[in-house]
Amino acid sequence: MSKILVVDDEVSVCHLLRTMLATEGYEVTIAQDGLEAIHCAEAEKFDAVLLDLMMPRLSGEDTLRVLRAIEHTANTPVIIVTAKEGDQPVVETTIAGADAYLSKPFEPDTLLALLRRLIPE
Repeated sequence: MSKILVVDDEVSVCHLLRTMLATEGYEVTIAQDGLEAIHCAEAEKFDAVLLDLMMPRLSGEDTLRVLRAIEHTANTPVIIVTAKEGDQPVVETTIAGADAYLSKPFEPDTLLALLRRLIPE
């Protein structure tokens, strides 16, 4: 069973993603900000991270940079899932090492297809 870390400060988004991913057989851990995500990632191995950009305490961009600097998370697939609009966040997160970018609202099938592509079986 693949383990997914969902990082988002919106409780409703976390609930939606947990329900959707659990239905598809994924084990889901929730972190509601970047600092919590880093603590989770240091304590446990995840197969992928779904990361919001606009969060309190530590932004998604900064969280991504830290995850890429930690040895055991450096190659973990990260999908940015955010309502932040424009080309600039796509460019910045791609440079920082994001593997994919989804704008909210997104189609669940698109997210699931990305996870299947990024997580080796």
